[in-house]
Amino acid sequence: MYLANLIWPAVFLSERYYSWWAIPLGLGIETVVICWLTSFSWGRSFLIAFAANIASAIIGVLLFAWAGLIMEFFIEPLFLYFSLHWAFTSLDWLATGLLAACFSFTIEWVIIRYAFLVPGNWKFFWMFLGANVVTAGVALVSILLFPIKYGPG
Repeated sequence: MYLANLIWPAVFLSERYYSWWAIPLGLGIETVVICWLTSFSWGRSFLIAFAANIASAIIGVLLFAWAGLIMEFFIEPLFLYFSLHWAFTSLDWLATGLLAACFSFTIEWVIIRYAFLVPGNWKFFWMFLGANVVTAGVALVSILLFPIKYGPG
C-alpha cells in the first residue's frame, strides 16, 4: 500500500481540528455568531451549533484527511509545473486550513439552513464562514506552537 508511507498536512490538522479542546472552542465561537446574527436565545444557538458540529465532526473525521490528499494531488502539480516547492510550505498549510474551514462550513451551513431553517443571508453566510476560519486557524497555529509528537520520546 503506497499511501501507508505518505503524510500530508490535512492528516496533522485533522488530529488537532477534531481534538478535545478545538471542538468546544469552535462551539463557543459559532454559538456567539449564531446568537449575534439571529434572534435566537443562547440555548437555541448552542443547540444549533452543537448539532451542526456533530454532523461536521462525524463527516470530517471520516473524510477530511482524504479531502486534503485530493487537494495535494491537484495543487502540487501546478506548483511543480512552475518549479515551485509546495509540500509542507506555508502556502500548503494555509490551503489546508482554508480547506478545513470550508469543509466544516459547508456541512454546518447545510444543517443550519435546512435542519433548523435558519434564514440564509450574505451577512450570516460570511460571518459563519469567518467563525469556521478562526476555528481552523487556531487549530493550525496550535500545530506550530505545539508540534505533534508521534512515537517514543
